[in-house]
Amino acid sequence: MIIGQQLKQDGQQKVLSNHSAEFKAEMINKLSFFCRVNKYCGIHEFRMERFRKFCEVKNLIPNHPNFWGGFVGMAIKEGLIKPTGRYEKAVSPKTHHHPVMVYEII
Repeated sequence: MIIGQQLKQDGQQKVLSNHSAEFKAEMINKLSFFCRVNKYCGIHEFRMERFRKFCEVKNLIPNHPNFWGGFVGMAIKEGLIKPTGRYEKAVSPKTHHHPVMVYEII
């Protein structure tokens, strides 16, 4: 593995470990619900920033913004989403309009 990839994974694991198992489980449950509702509505792909906004409305905010990188890995392992390999410009002001991954709902 390339050193940069290992450092990224180590950092993501460190941030994830700073969140309780209950919080991570609740986030996975919310993503599962989010995916089911979107799929029912005919939406099969999304950018994670949409789910982040959904969580903010529900007052589910991780204690560190880097939580999301590790969370995506958890969601992929849970079989909820998979990367499409495509990127779209973010709409979130905090993301500064840079390209973000589009995920497919499984």
